[in-house]
Amino acid sequence: MSAKGRSYYPLALDAIEDIEEYWSGGYHPVRLADTYHERYKILHKLGSGGFSTTWPARDTVGERYAALKILKAEATEARSELSMLEWATELRTDHPGQKHVRSLIDQFSIEGPNGHHLCLVTDVAGPSLHDLYNVVGAGFIAGARRLRAENAHSVIERVVDAVDCLHSNKVCHGDLTISNVLLKLESIDSWTEDEVYQRLGTPKKVVLTTASGSEPSISGPRYIVETAKMPDATYLTNEILLVDLGMEGMIADIGSEDEEAAISGPRAPMLEPSWSKVAHDEAESVRDLMDGILQWMPEERMSVGRIRQHRWITGQPIEDCAHLKGALCDKMVPSKDCAVQNAVRGCLTSGQWNREDTNNEAVLRLPTNVISIWRSPAF
Repeated sequence: MSAKGRSYYPLALDAIEDIEEYWSGGYHPVRLADTYHERYKILHKLGSGGFSTTWPARDTVGERYAALKILKAEATEARSELSMLEWATELRTDHPGQKHVRSLIDQFSIEGPNGHHLCLVTDVAGPSLHDLYNVVGAGFIAGARRLRAENAHSVIERVVDAVDCLHSNKVCHGDLTISNVLLKLESIDSWTEDEVYQRLGTPKKVVLTTASGSEPSISGPRYIVETAKMPDATYLTNEILLVDLGMEGMIADIGSEDEEAAISGPRAPMLEPSWSKVAHDEAESVRDLMDGILQWMPEERMSVGRIRQHRWITGQPIEDCAHLKGALCDKMVPSKDCAVQNAVRGCLTSGQWNREDTNNEAVLRLPTNVISIWRSPAF
């Protein structure tokens, strides 16, 4: 290592791994067109994280595309991610959420100059919700790349199904964030290699140069590849994959800030136009859902089943339950606080409520300004 503590000169590339981690126990040096396990030909780079790099490859045996996640040698011993993926793959259930949980296609080991590396093979997915909302170079911008309401409903419905599948099999995700929810792509298996490069961009690579000026050792690759980009959002679907690490196994970016007009325009009908605002009714419905999910006391939080039935996800109009309003007003739990009772009655009259059936009870979840959950006998 040089006197300044670096082995390599910094590179002018976006979204790359820490190049100082190419050492014994670190990343495996990968080159484009390398073939692994006698079937997976490396075409590009999908992303990188603190413990691995991920690459799209053509499976020459299965005649499909796959994502190869190659772990650092020092991360291979834990094998916790492999165990979880194997569990998801072997799960036998008719739960509709199973197809939204990432599973394993194949796994094998690579012996390289930096040690023994586990390689996990999964489906290629699109960007995480985090990266869909985050404009490269500009951060989070109001309205940029936000899903349209109807698409958001579908996506969240599938996330809830995936979580419910895990919970029903006694598994907790542990890190449920928008970084760990990936949008699936339309099938790309029919793409030729030339079409892959047309749609993901030609791989941008820069030669790795040592800080000392000497020849690089075999621990490092000859060049570093920049993460692929997805310039056309029309390849995205409302289907999702729930994963452990949002940055890996996916196409991380959908274009750049220079392509914002194309991304948000008619070629991407599932995304809101830039700077669009959420309608008041939509915002109130989302707030009602979040109020139920984020209750401090666990016993007061919405269950996954109740989340799945919430009007914001199902799209059920409030008017469909209009015949219940009078009965609910009559059967409300009495309150000594007339102001609260009047507020509750106002919510019922105006339709700002949601009826959910659970355990033979009708549950009214009211807006934040009332801050109460009222129960009455089912009818």
